[in-house]
Formats: sequence, C-alpha cells, structure tokens
Amino acid sequence: MEFDIPVSLMKLWSEAVKLWSEAKSTGSDNINDKINERRSKTLDSTMLLATALHWATSYCTSAKHAAEYTTNMQAYLTTLRDLFPHTDLRTSHHNALFIGEMLLRFGPIHGWWMFPFERIIGLLQQVNTNSKMGTA
Repeated sequence: MEFDIPVSLMKLWSEAVKLWSEAKSTGSDNINDKINERRSKTLDSTMLLATALHWATSYCTSAKHAAEYTTNMQAYLTTLRDLFPHTDLRTSHHNALFIGEMLLRFGPIHGWWMFPFERIIGLLQQVNTNSKMGTA
C-alpha cells in the first residue's frame, strides 16, 4: 500500500490528470474532465493513506510521528467523505483516529498491533474442541 498502489495509480493516471489540469484551466467541461477529476481526487486520497501508514508503521515513534499520522489520516477521511458522500464511515475509520495517541502512549505500532494474535485466533478456530471426531 505504501508504494506499489500509489506508484501504479500515478503511472496509469498521470497523463490523464495532467490533461485534466490543462483542460480545467481552459474552461473545458466534459465527461472526461469529470473522470479525470475523480481520478485526481482518488490519487490524492490514496497518497494520504499511504503517507499515514508510513508514519504509523515506522519502527520509531515521536510526537512528530503521531502528529503527521493524525494529520494525514484526518485528511484521508475527509477525502473519503468527498469521494463517497452517501457512504457512512465505519468504526475502523473512527478507531484509526486514535492511533496517533496510541503511538505516543505505547511506542511503535509493531510492538502492540494485533495481526499476529488474530492469525493465531484464526488457527485456533479450526481446532476441534468438542471431543468428537469429524465435527467442529
């Protein structure tokens, strides 16, 4: 997410976005302009998310890391509301706003994130615990 997707989008859409910027300055208004405007906003949103992830997943943390993460995450969520005005934000979006504070309290995210535990829970859910062969 931090590199591959933003770079791929930029390579795919950079020429189209450049043409859109030029057309916008000349006053042109057609369907391609609207598509390119949406692409530009989507690219901006993706870059904000990638930047927030970069600050959050660093192996060191500081007040600057927390502030940069929070600023980029808030901007990302704002762009989501702009791109998808009729879609409600989810609980995970709300929770993401607290990660900056958690970086300050608990240190680098790699020390306390839950992905390893969630994987173990997934493996444990596949274990037969009812003492009956062949049934879960």
